[in-house]
Amino acid sequence: MPYSSSEGKGFFEDWFFHMFCAGHLNSMLDIGAGSGEYGKIAKAALSKGQVYRSTGGFVRSAVEVWKPYIDKFNLFQVYDVVYQNNIIEMVDEMSPYDLIVLGDVLEHLPKTLAIDLFFKLKLKAKFIWLSIPVRPFYPWQVGYDQDSSEWRDNPYEEHKYYWTYEEIIETFGPFLTTVQYPIVSVFLARGST
Repeated sequence: MPYSSSEGKGFFEDWFFHMFCAGHLNSMLDIGAGSGEYGKIAKAALSKGQVYRSTGGFVRSAVEVWKPYIDKFNLFQVYDVVYQNNIIEMVDEMSPYDLIVLGDVLEHLPKTLAIDLFFKLKLKAKFIWLSIPVRPFYPWQVGYDQDSSEWRDNPYEEHKYYWTYEEIIETFGPFLTTVQYPIVSVFLARGST
């Protein structure tokens, strides 16, 4: 689905606003942008933050593998730059970013590929924002126990691996902070740049 849970979005907005105003963020890359929710939140926070920070612009970039989402959600109006590509194919050559957002992305990759991608992205980022479902969903919620109709039109929406909270901590940690919500958990990691 091009949409993700609203859980953690308020936290993202507050954190993003604070870090931008403090001068720690000048660029972001939203991987698997879908409907562009993180880009919209960043755009609103940037508008408010300009009052506190008079330095140059901020570059909002996105990677979306499924072209119909780029068109349907007008991602070129949300982001300054939109790459229609698979992040796996471009990660080695991409430029560094202050913030890389992985909002409901890693569950769509096989485990070993997700691990490899995360650590490659850490080399390209100052911070990584990871939001991922980590608990079984109830039958009426999309996610685990995913019916094939959820990804029939877009094969990239299929969940390939079901992470647990503990597994994420052990595999990808340490984290600066973690927040558990009923459906997703949010993890903030420091990158290498």
